Amino acid sequence: MESAQATRVDLPGLLTTLSIDLPTSVRTVKLTEAQHWGVGLEQLFARAIDNLVEGVKPQIQTVETGSGPPLRVLESQSFFTASLALVIDNFTDLIGKHGAFVSLPVRNMLVSLPFETIDALKSMQAMVAITHGLERDGPGSISNRIYWYHEGKWVHVPIMMDEKGIHVTPPEELVAKMNEIAGEGEA
Repeated sequence: MESAQATRVDLPGLLTTLSIDLPTSVRTVKLTEAQHWGVGLEQLFARAIDNLVEGVKPQIQTVETGSGPPLRVLESQSFFTASLALVIDNFTDLIGKHGAFVSLPVRNMLVSLPFETIDALKSMQAMVAITHGLERDGPGSISNRIYWYHEGKWVHVPIMMDEKGIHVTPPEELVAKMNEIAGEGEA
């Protein structure tokens, strides 16, 4: 019987999985294997994140949406690029005054919509379409979820797509932030 993998949850609905990058493949680490290393899981994940930051050197591209602020796409050839979400604060170009809307559609990419003003919502349709298309077509599909990252927290923003369009159900915390922004007159 296979043993459980060394995982944790950093973003709602996704598992962060401890992996080993071998010369010709990537494999996950089993809990029993990690226990034999004599180091706690938190230390192993911290080391993996240090390796990630040191080893993955992404490019950041700007993608105009035509209706609102541009998207920022962090991309590289590494299978671990999307994992840079775990250190998103290292990439100040991806985050606005009120955080950022972020998706991890495929392993080698992270899509961000900096949340400076309510105008960011005008670009949400483009972000959702891009995210859903990339996740659907792969390779290396991860998720079609959109998150709001702010103050060090990840909040899932439920979004449904159908023939009538895109339907967003903002969580209470995001609604409160949008009302706060509207009350301050930030358009």
